[in-house]
Amino acid sequence: MNKLFALILLLVSAASVNELFAQDVNMSVDAVKGLLCRKWDLSYGIVSGERIGPNPSAPTMSFDFKADGSVVIGFNGQNNHLQGTWAYDAADKWIKVTVNKQKRLTISSLKQDELVMLSDMKDITPNDPTDKLVYKPAAN
Repeated sequence: MNKLFALILLLVSAASVNELFAQDVNMSVDAVKGLLCRKWDLSYGIVSGERIGPNPSAPTMSFDFKADGSVVIGFNGQNNHLQGTWAYDAADKWIKVTVNKQKRLTISSLKQDELVMLSDMKDITPNDPTDKLVYKPAAN
């Protein structure tokens, strides 16, 4: 009985990890451009497995993706912006976002009403608990 419980727990855990890091961008370049190229605002994050909404007093990033492969990253209520680029890899089914020559952001899922982004900051902040960020199309 204990072995059966352990096996079920292992399978559920593996499914959760696979869902978290699954890459689900499987479409043509034109379809990616059609869905991606607009402004996206942060909806919520998943931190240590827990859904966390944006803090109203903390700056959040918005992403404005352009069809030419550029992206403008803005911060709510601030006039400073970062410039970056994005590239779609159809073979690996992901979109990489490069800012300041660093590829730390990966879009792992792209849908009409949702963009899921993973951040790789382990070498900068080893204890950063952010697993994934979920963005929705901007209202404007």
